[in-house]
Amino acid sequence: AGFVLVERGSRHPTVPLDLLGDRLIGPATAAAILAGALMFAQSAFVPLYVQAVQGGSAFVAGLVLTPASFGWTAGAVAAGRVLLRVGYHRLVVSGALSMLAGSLVLALVPARAGPVWVGLASGLVGLGMGQLQTPLLIVLQGAVGWSRRGAVTALNQFSRTIGGAVGVSLLGMLLDWRVRAGAPARGLDPALLANPLQVGGSVAARARPLLEQGLHLVFVALVLVSVATLAVALAILRLNRAGGATAEGGSTDG
Repeated sequence: AGFVLVERGSRHPTVPLDLLGDRLIGPATAAAILAGALMFAQSAFVPLYVQAVQGGSAFVAGLVLTPASFGWTAGAVAAGRVLLRVGYHRLVVSGALSMLAGSLVLALVPARAGPVWVGLASGLVGLGMGQLQTPLLIVLQGAVGWSRRGAVTALNQFSRTIGGAVGVSLLGMLLDWRVRAGAPARGLDPALLANPLQVGGSVAARARPLLEQGLHLVFVALVLVSVATLAVALAILRLNRAGGATAEGGSTDG
C-alpha cells in the first residue's frame, strides 16, 4: 500500500501505475506475477523434493532443473518463429497449458516414480514459460510508445520477480505449517526439520513421509497457480478476439 501511495505521487515513478489500467498490460502483468511464482517455486522446492523425499543426490537435484532452462529456450525460439503467424494470444494460452501440465505431473506422479518424472515436469514448465513470457514481452513493448518501452519492459520483469518472491514465501509458509502440524504425531521436534537436508539417520526416515505430504501440498498449490495463469491467458485471448471484432465492426477507436 505504501509503495502504491509513493508511486502515485511521484513525477517519475519506478512503476507507472497507469499502465496497469491498460486492457493488455494489466492482464499481462498478472500473468507475469503468476508465472514468476510458479517458476521460482519450482526452483526452490523441486531440489528439496528430490533430495529429502526421493533420496537423490545434490547433483540429481540440480540435474532435474536443467530441462527447465532448455525448455524455456526452446519455447522462446519457437514462439519467436511463429508469433506473427499464429498470434501472441494463442502462444500465451499454449504456454499456460504447458505450465499446467508440468504442475500436474509434480502433483500427481508419486515420489517412487523417480526423478525422471520430476525432470519432465521441470521441462514442461520451462517450455510454457518460453511460450508465455517472450510473446507477452514483445507485445507489451509494441503496445506503448518509444518513450515508455523501457518502463513497460521493467514492469514485466519486476512483476515476475515480485511474483516469485511472494509466491515462494507463501508456499514456504504452507510447507512449514504442514511439517510443524504433523511433526509431534511422529515424535519429531519441528525445530529439527528447519533444514531437512541436514537431518540424517532415523530422524530423516521418520521425517520423509511428512516432507512428502508437505511438498505434495505445495505442488497442489502450484497447480492452482497454473490454473489461475491459464485463466488470465484465456482472458487475454478473449480480449484479443473482442478487439478484433470491434475493429471489423468499423470502430473509430484509434
